[in-house]
Amino acid sequence: MLKRSLFTLLAATALSTLVAPAVFTPAAAQVGVYIGAPPPNRVEVVPVAPANQTWRPGYWNYEKSEHVWAPGTYIATEPNSHYVPDRWVQYQDNGRENWKREDDRWEKN
Repeated sequence: MLKRSLFTLLAATALSTLVAPAVFTPAAAQVGVYIGAPPPNRVEVVPVAPANQTWRPGYWNYEKSEHVWAPGTYIATEPNSHYVPDRWVQYQDNGRENWKREDDRWEKN
């Protein structure tokens, strides 16, 4: 009797390790974040440029479900390069319009 109970316990344990994860594991969910078009860029007064500095214009950043303006500033100029500012790009995601921001960068001449 003890042998049979032990066997039943071992069989139940083995079965629960195979079946339980499949029964109790939640299905993989997909959550999409859809960002609307950014507002028009703001007009900024560009101060006189310091030596070896390039104006980085302000841009709309997306934070906590809203567009937030990041004001322009000067950044160090990279030699033999030209500056490409931030920009928003529209694309389709599962048939819905979405937007993403591409970071600014320096490109070699």
